[in-house]
Amino acid sequence: MLAEKLFELKSFKRQYEALMILSVCKSIPNIEWEFKKNSLLEKIDWNNMISIASALSYSKKNNHLDAALRIAQTVLSEDSTLAHQKEAAAVILISLSNNSAVELAIKRGFISKDFRNGLPFSIKLQNYKLLFENSILLNENAVLLNRFQKEVYSCYETNDAISISAPTSVGKSYILCNIIIEELSKSNKNIVYLVPTRALISQVENDLREFISTYDLLKVNISTVPQNGDLSDASNILVFTQERLHWFLTLKLHKNKVNI
Repeated sequence: MLAEKLFELKSFKRQYEALMILSVCKSIPNIEWEFKKNSLLEKIDWNNMISIASALSYSKKNNHLDAALRIAQTVLSEDSTLAHQKEAAAVILISLSNNSAVELAIKRGFISKDFRNGLPFSIKLQNYKLLFENSILLNENAVLLNRFQKEVYSCYETNDAISISAPTSVGKSYILCNIIIEELSKSNKNIVYLVPTRALISQVENDLREFISTYDLLKVNISTVPQNGDLSDASNILVFTQERLHWFLTLKLHKNKVNI
């Protein structure tokens, strides 16, 4: 596989190590580092790294995708990279279906908002293809997902139960909220959203309320604290820790059972 061969090149590993150090140094600017920036930049051939990152962005291996993302982000934020190199980095982000990072790069002035206009037709066509493949229709609204989120959604459509595991910031919560909205759009349902700690309850509740408001869903109740085990006749989302779910189910033992 081309991506694997490129990833294992000694020349790539040397450059990628320097790029990683440069990326970390830039993320904490107020600390004096032992490494000098110029010495790191001398080790990096930006065109070579962009080319390899482009190939890695089509791989299915997480370490390849992480490297492609790191390279693209560093190219965009680095002062010494050229405009066409930054635009190429943005194309890599599009290939990774990381459209939020592209929008952030535009907002920070790393690339112009109309940079797509200057791209070759073949790349434009490929970008449109990716946008189409990674979009879903939710309540008559087109929702753009990244590659991971679209894969999760496809599994949700074809399976009764799914289990997913992925690194932080790949958008697990976002796709889960979209799936919940789709379920609530079909009929009234009782949904339990389990969180590992109480600290996450408010964040999840706020995210769900924003989604419900965006899609103008009526008669959807969100509860974060069990109240006598009662549920309304409308749709209910219970955002609980495992302990609160156990409390709720214990209360239900003394009342009519409900399908959750």
